[in-house]
Amino acid sequence: MPADAVDTKAVTDICQKAIRRVFTDWEEMVNADISLKGSKAQEATGQAGIPSPSERMNLFVETQVEGAHEDIMFFVFPIELGMRLIGSMIMLPEDVIQEKMAEPLSKNDLDAFKELANLMCGSSNNAFQSLGIPMRVSQSVNHLSVHSQAKGEAVPSSVPDSELLILDHQVQAKGEAYSLLQVLPKALGIAIEEQQGQ
Repeated sequence: MPADAVDTKAVTDICQKAIRRVFTDWEEMVNADISLKGSKAQEATGQAGIPSPSERMNLFVETQVEGAHEDIMFFVFPIELGMRLIGSMIMLPEDVIQEKMAEPLSKNDLDAFKELANLMCGSSNNAFQSLGIPMRVSQSVNHLSVHSQAKGEAVPSSVPDSELLILDHQVQAKGEAYSLLQVLPKALGIAIEEQQGQ
């Protein structure tokens, strides 16, 4: 395999293990009913290559990867999944969750989701450590950000205009199917694969 090629299956397997760890921790900590059903990988270039998992609004989680390789990483949640997770965390009744799915998120909702994102980074770090990957996903307030993107709006300008690896994680929460995207620069995908077990 050429040095600049990414083994998408290997990277997908590693990231699936991390996502499963995240979901297990969310279930224990915030009573989230969520599971991973499968993942598909695709390569793309730049901001225009990122699909939209929601027809209405997405939540972008942005953070830094540090350690043996330093880079940026994104997760893209459809608002429907994000609001369902927020509802589990702050124990909202189902009718309120459904109402909020159709509205712009409040500051309190975004703050709650940022707490979930912080837990996600910590769980990913535990998964990386167990796999022998000498990298960590930053939980620092200087690196971790969450913002919403309405349909038709451009993705964050911080998404690099370069080759990307997009993992489309098929998720089930409360009996509903959702698409959760994990967006990595191609160089980060190669580094994750190469560093496993180092």
